[in-house]
Amino acid sequence: MKTRNTGSILLFQLVLLTLLLFQEGNPRKIINSVIGPYIAYGERFYMCEPNNRLLPCRWNIRASHFNPYKPKELQRLTGNVTSTVTVNDDCWAKVVVDVRSNNQWKENAFVFNFNDGACRVLKENIPAFYKQVLKGKDEGSLRG
Repeated sequence: MKTRNTGSILLFQLVLLTLLLFQEGNPRKIINSVIGPYIAYGERFYMCEPNNRLLPCRWNIRASHFNPYKPKELQRLTGNVTSTVTVNDDCWAKVVVDVRSNNQWKENAFVFNFNDGACRVLKENIPAFYKQVLKGKDEGSLRG
Protein backbone atom coordinates (compact mmCIF):
# COMPACT_ATOMS: atom_id res chain seq x y z
CA MET A 1 0.00 0.00 0.00
CA LYS A 2 1.39 3.36 -0.99
CA THR A 3 1.05 6.33 1.30
CA ARG A 4 0.37 9.59 -0.45
CA ASN A 5 0.63 13.05 1.01
CA THR A 6 -2.07 15.43 -0.20
CA GLY A 7 0.14 18.38 0.63
CA SER A 8 2.85 17.19 -1.74
CA ILE A 9 0.73 17.92 -4.79
CA LEU A 10 -1.16 20.96 -3.55
CA LEU A 11 0.46 23.25 -6.10
CA PHE A 12 -0.15 20.81 -8.93
CA GLN A 13 -3.83 20.63 -7.99
CA LEU A 14 -4.28 24.39 -7.83
CA VAL A 15 -2.49 25.08 -11.07
CA LEU A 16 -4.34 22.25 -12.82
CA LEU A 17 -7.74 23.58 -11.78
CA THR A 18 -6.82 27.18 -12.54
CA LEU A 19 -5.64 26.32 -16.00
CA LEU A 20 -8.67 24.10 -16.62
CA LEU A 21 -10.87 27.08 -15.88
CA PHE A 22 -8.77 29.67 -17.73
CA GLN A 23 -8.10 27.64 -20.85
CA GLU A 24 -8.94 28.83 -24.33
CA GLY A 25 -8.80 26.23 -27.03
CA ASN A 26 -10.32 22.89 -27.72
CA PRO A 27 -14.13 23.26 -27.77
CA ARG A 28 -14.71 19.59 -26.98
CA LYS A 29 -13.15 20.16 -23.55
CA ILE A 30 -15.61 22.92 -22.63
CA ILE A 31 -18.07 22.03 -19.89
CA ASN A 32 -21.43 23.23 -21.15
CA SER A 33 -24.00 24.51 -18.69
CA VAL A 34 -27.74 25.08 -18.71
CA ILE A 35 -27.18 28.67 -17.59
CA GLY A 36 -24.49 29.54 -20.10
CA PRO A 37 -20.75 30.07 -20.40
CA TYR A 38 -18.77 31.29 -17.42
CA ILE A 39 -15.69 33.46 -17.19
CA ALA A 40 -13.39 32.27 -14.42
CA TYR A 41 -10.47 34.36 -13.20
CA GLY A 42 -8.06 34.31 -10.30
CA GLU A 43 -7.47 37.12 -7.83
CA ARG A 44 -5.38 35.54 -5.07
CA PHE A 45 -3.52 32.30 -4.55
CA TYR A 46 -2.22 31.34 -1.12
CA MET A 47 -1.10 28.29 0.80
CA CYS A 48 -3.23 26.71 3.51
CA GLU A 49 -0.56 25.03 5.59
CA PRO A 50 -1.45 23.12 8.74
CA ASN A 51 -0.08 24.52 11.99
CA ASN A 52 3.55 23.69 12.82
CA ARG A 53 4.03 21.61 9.65
CA LEU A 54 5.54 22.58 6.32
CA LEU A 55 4.17 21.04 3.15
CA PRO A 56 6.54 19.41 0.63
CA CYS A 57 5.55 21.99 -1.99
CA ARG A 58 6.06 25.69 -1.31
CA TRP A 59 4.76 28.20 -3.84
CA ASN A 60 4.11 31.86 -4.38
CA ILE A 61 1.88 32.66 -7.36
CA ARG A 62 0.40 35.95 -8.54
CA ALA A 63 -2.14 36.49 -11.30
CA SER A 64 -2.26 39.54 -13.52
CA HIS A 65 -5.21 41.90 -13.22
CA PHE A 66 -8.50 40.70 -14.73
CA ASN A 67 -9.98 43.27 -17.10
CA PRO A 68 -13.80 42.90 -17.24
CA TYR A 69 -13.88 44.91 -20.47
CA LYS A 70 -11.63 42.30 -22.12
CA PRO A 71 -12.86 39.07 -20.51
CA LYS A 72 -11.22 36.76 -23.08
CA GLU A 73 -7.77 38.23 -22.48
CA LEU A 74 -5.66 35.61 -20.73
CA GLN A 75 -4.26 36.29 -17.28
CA ARG A 76 -0.56 35.73 -16.69
CA LEU A 77 0.49 33.59 -13.73
CA THR A 78 3.92 34.42 -12.32
CA GLY A 79 5.76 33.22 -9.27
CA ASN A 80 7.97 30.44 -8.03
CA VAL A 81 7.56 26.86 -6.87
CA THR A 82 9.80 24.77 -4.66
CA SER A 83 9.02 21.07 -4.38
CA THR A 84 10.78 18.18 -2.69
CA VAL A 85 8.66 15.51 -4.41
CA THR A 86 8.14 14.24 -7.95
CA VAL A 87 4.65 14.41 -9.43
CA ASN A 88 4.15 11.62 -11.98
CA ASP A 89 1.45 9.24 -13.22
CA ASP A 90 1.59 7.30 -9.95
CA CYS A 91 0.20 10.35 -8.11
CA TRP A 92 -3.40 11.28 -7.57
CA ALA A 93 -4.89 14.72 -7.27
CA LYS A 94 -7.90 16.23 -5.57
CA VAL A 95 -8.83 19.81 -6.31
CA VAL A 96 -11.25 21.64 -4.03
CA VAL A 97 -12.44 25.09 -5.07
CA ASP A 98 -14.31 27.56 -2.88
CA VAL A 99 -16.33 30.27 -4.62
CA ARG A 100 -17.19 33.75 -3.36
CA SER A 101 -20.75 34.77 -4.21
CA ASN A 102 -23.21 37.15 -2.55
CA ASN A 103 -20.51 38.24 -0.06
CA GLN A 104 -20.17 34.68 1.22
CA TRP A 105 -17.75 31.85 0.61
CA LYS A 106 -19.34 28.71 -0.77
CA GLU A 107 -17.05 25.94 0.45
CA ASN A 108 -16.46 22.90 -1.76
CA ALA A 109 -18.29 24.50 -4.68
CA PHE A 110 -16.26 22.37 -7.09
CA VAL A 111 -14.46 19.15 -6.19
CA PHE A 112 -12.40 17.36 -8.83
CA ASN A 113 -10.93 13.92 -8.09
CA PHE A 114 -8.21 12.45 -10.29
CA ASN A 115 -7.58 9.00 -8.81
CA ASP A 116 -4.55 8.11 -10.91
CA GLY A 117 -2.33 9.48 -13.64
CA ALA A 118 -1.84 13.08 -12.53
CA CYS A 119 0.55 13.90 -15.40
CA ARG A 120 -1.68 12.18 -17.96
CA VAL A 121 -4.68 14.20 -16.79
CA LEU A 122 -2.62 17.38 -17.05
CA LYS A 123 -1.45 16.52 -20.56
CA GLU A 124 -4.97 15.65 -21.79
CA ASN A 125 -6.76 18.66 -20.31
CA ILE A 126 -4.16 21.42 -20.54
CA PRO A 127 -1.67 20.47 -23.26
CA ALA A 128 -0.24 23.99 -23.65
CA PHE A 129 0.59 24.21 -19.93
CA TYR A 130 2.00 20.69 -19.97
CA LYS A 131 4.36 21.57 -22.83
CA GLN A 132 5.38 24.84 -21.18
CA VAL A 133 6.19 23.24 -17.83
CA LEU A 134 7.97 20.20 -19.28
CA LYS A 135 9.49 22.17 -22.17
CA GLY A 136 7.81 19.94 -24.77
CA LYS A 137 9.05 16.66 -23.30
CA ASP A 138 6.85 13.60 -22.89
CA GLU A 139 8.39 11.95 -19.84
CA GLY A 140 5.17 12.13 -17.86
CA SER A 141 6.60 13.55 -14.65
CA LEU A 142 7.15 16.91 -13.01
CA ARG A 143 10.36 16.81 -11.03
CA GLY A 144 10.71 18.75 -7.81
